[in-house]
Amino acid sequence: MKKGIYPAVAIANAFLETAQEKQEEISPMKLQKLVYFAHALSLAVYHRPLIDEPVFAWKFGPVIKSVYNEFRAYGYQPIHSLGTLIKKIGLAKTSDEGPGFEVCIPRIELHDHNVRNLVDQIWELYGGLSAHTLSNLTHKPGSPWETTRSEHQNGEIPDFELSQELIQTSMMKELGLMQEEIA
Repeated sequence: MKKGIYPAVAIANAFLETAQEKQEEISPMKLQKLVYFAHALSLAVYHRPLIDEPVFAWKFGPVIKSVYNEFRAYGYQPIHSLGTLIKKIGLAKTSDEGPGFEVCIPRIELHDHNVRNLVDQIWELYGGLSAHTLSNLTHKPGSPWETTRSEHQNGEIPDFELSQELIQTSMMKELGLMQEEIA
């Protein structure tokens, strides 16, 4: 499958901006699940990944490492700032030219209405749910996390990657876009 079109932190920032507009709080775990569901919906509806990195099976469900690393300092508290990335801007030949990178705040492109709509739809469906409820949804029977549970030993195997195909198939079934197999 193709690489995703956005850094996961850009999608996370879109949810953080939505939460701020609606004067709602969002914790790191809730943010993690919202980004996961947006990625899954993109795979199911548009047949392409939304984010440019893998999803791993951890104890509390699917995790995107860049989102985890960027916001983990908040613990269980609400997030109060947008995420950042380090962007390479070239190689510095001398110390006078600067470091060769810059810190940026990744965002969804202004005219990318499909992705903005996808984020809005996920917010409408899941934004009102708690982090714990969203985590439970990612563990329900038939979910990619639950389907591979024995392989990752309930999230205890580090770096167990959930395949995009499994995430896509699961969301397509959830949306009724794919027929269930008859036993």
